[in-house]
Amino acid sequence: MEAQQIIKQVRSNLVEQTPARRVARTSRPGWSELVSASEGLLGRSWSDMTSRYGDWGRNGVMAMATRHLGWRLIEVVREIPGLSYGAAAQGIRQFWKHLAKHPEQEALRKALLMQMLNLQI
Repeated sequence: MEAQQIIKQVRSNLVEQTPARRVARTSRPGWSELVSASEGLLGRSWSDMTSRYGDWGRNGVMAMATRHLGWRLIEVVREIPGLSYGAAAQGIRQFWKHLAKHPEQEALRKALLMQMLNLQI
């Protein structure tokens, strides 16, 4: 009997989560705002970041967008021409993996997060 109650709770939670996630995505910053903020913080153009293999600036923007700013990975991939879903996922993993070892990446993370959260308020 307990298993049926747990399944019932999980299913009802899924129904509640979808509208909540939709509302969270509506208040997120736009992709162009993310790109322009990253260009300003890194001093490089977005086209330069996206044309380089494994660029940590591009990976950092994708990582911040998906973890903290309400973007789904598939939505991010659609915004970057020529980038596959797998490559984007790998780039994000690499960014989080190397974050503690590279202070410039941590600085980008903090600055981008502060700038985007100030935009939303």
